[in-house]
Amino acid sequence: MENRLTGKQNLTKISSPEEMHDYMRVTNPRLWLLLGTIVVALIVLIVLAATTTLENTMHIPVNVETVGRESENPADWVTLVTCDLPSSMQGHVAVGMKLRLGKNEGAVSWITSSSADTLSVVFEMDQAFLPLPDGTYDADLVLETTTPMSFLWN
Repeated sequence: MENRLTGKQNLTKISSPEEMHDYMRVTNPRLWLLLGTIVVALIVLIVLAATTTLENTMHIPVNVETVGRESENPADWVTLVTCDLPSSMQGHVAVGMKLRLGKNEGAVSWITSSSADTLSVVFEMDQAFLPLPDGTYDADLVLETTTPMSFLWN
């Protein structure tokens, strides 16, 4: 109960059932607001950890070359996307890895050793990629994809 003269609360224990009707403040509304904020923040973090993906990428130059332009039918043209990587990447690059070149996405088709210190990598790109002119472009090779939630399970 609050003392009207001093404005301070008297901490009294309820000793009989008749005193149950007296006003007793158990919690402060600010504590409920703080608890609600913490719960909402935890829910947001859990949802983000489950839906977000983290990628380990490597920036590489790729060569784009269209083969078969002597044919007048564009359906006969084949666009080759290749790059040369150091042989130390042999255990890190695998068939099926994603390659991003601008808005286009492709995957590693095959890997060959062109010399003792170089790996030649060939990428298979989507058909929307065909209009790109021949030349050298910067691309991102996705080496690994993981979700933050997987850190809890490993």
